[in-house]
Order: sequence, then C-alpha cells, then structure tokens
Amino acid sequence: MNDTSRMDMTPILHAEHLTKQVRSGDRQLTILSDLALSVFPGESVAILGQSGAGKSTLLGLLAGLDLPTGGELTMFGQPLAALDEDGRARLRAGRVGFVFQNFQLLPTLTALENVMLPLELSPRPGTQARAREWLERVGLGERLDHLPKQLSGGEQQRVALARAFVTGAELVFADEPTGNLDPDTGEPQGGGSPLPALRRGARGSRRGQRGGGPRPGGGGGVAGAAPGAAARGRAR
Repeated sequence: MNDTSRMDMTPILHAEHLTKQVRSGDRQLTILSDLALSVFPGESVAILGQSGAGKSTLLGLLAGLDLPTGGELTMFGQPLAALDEDGRARLRAGRVGFVFQNFQLLPTLTALENVMLPLELSPRPGTQARAREWLERVGLGERLDHLPKQLSGGEQQRVALARAFVTGAELVFADEPTGNLDPDTGEPQGGGSPLPALRRGARGSRRGQRGGGPRPGGGGGVAGAAPGAAARGRAR
C-alpha cells in the first residue's frame, strides 16, 4: 500500500507520541519514547528490534493490554485512554486476535477446543466447523484432538494462529508469530492459510517495506513483532 492510497483511508490503529516508562529501584527506565505508528486496513506491519528493544511491550500497549505513560492511541477510531479495562475488552471482543510469544494455549483443552474458545465467548452457529476449518488451513487437520503437550512447538504456534484468525478479527497482534515454524510450513489444504503472508510481511519489513498481508476479516491489519535490526523510535 503506497502513501497516496493511505491518504484516503482511516487507520484502524493509530499512535502518536507513545511513551512507556517504568520504575526500577530509584531509576526511571524509558522503554519507548515518542513513538508514532499507523496501521491501515489490509496492511501487514512487522515491528523489528533486538531482544529487549521493547517489541512485546509495544504490542501490549497497541492492543490496550497495558497503558502508556504518555501519548495518544486510538483503535477503530476509539481513544483507548477514554476506556477502562472492561471498555477496552469490549472494543477488542470479536474484532482483535492475539498470537502470544508463548502461545497461551490452555493445557487441558485439545487443539480444536483451544481454537473454539474465542468463538464460544460470543456464541454463533457452526463454532466447531469454523474452528476445524482454521486448523485445516494451518495444516493441523489431523491433530484436532491432541492436547498442547502432545504437539510440537511449531504445531502449538499454528494452533495459536488459528485461534487468532478464527473469529474473523479485523486486527491481529502477533508476537513473533513464525518463530517456531520450520521454513517448509507453507500453504496447506489448498490455500487460505495466513502463514505465507505473515512470512512475506516480515521479510518485506526487514527491507523497509510495508504491504498488504493476511486480511482476517476481509480488510483488517496485522501488527507483528519479529527479531531483526534495532527498532526505530518512530515508525509510520
């Protein structure tokens, strides 16, 4: 997506002068300083940085899971600072998906049940069929009844990806979403998998590019963290 086409669109995620500071003993540490970021519908944006650069902290702030020390942040046009924790949760419900760095799969639930979980929070017809479809898209159609401990790290990561996309989310936050996947994990089951687009997004961003990526709800954006060069204070 070029700058001209962005001018006619409203970002689904927008941050200005975002700052995060924490106390460590008698010192105040600045994790993020004066950062600006916009994510538009249909974009895939990778946030690159060395370990400890603040990538996961930034994703938590952008998702409204944590609060910044300063700056402005809007999601779907709503200022997050004007919402309490419950209000931010309502704003995200059914519209935002997450892929956590440590997967956050429930150990007593099967792969299928883990993917069904966000659908059951907002009941709708065909919950099991939709969860099954997304597990097939990421190549786990034969692992539906396996518990997380029976899956490899890469398979657990694919379950987490399926869970993030299954609701038709408009925006997906993914913390190193392909870190445990082998290079040959491609587009299984005839297409529709988000994996190749996530990889292309990360590769393109390492070259300083932004581009269209997986569209969870037909026109969403994806913000993802990946290892790489040092993160810049301002990204737009």
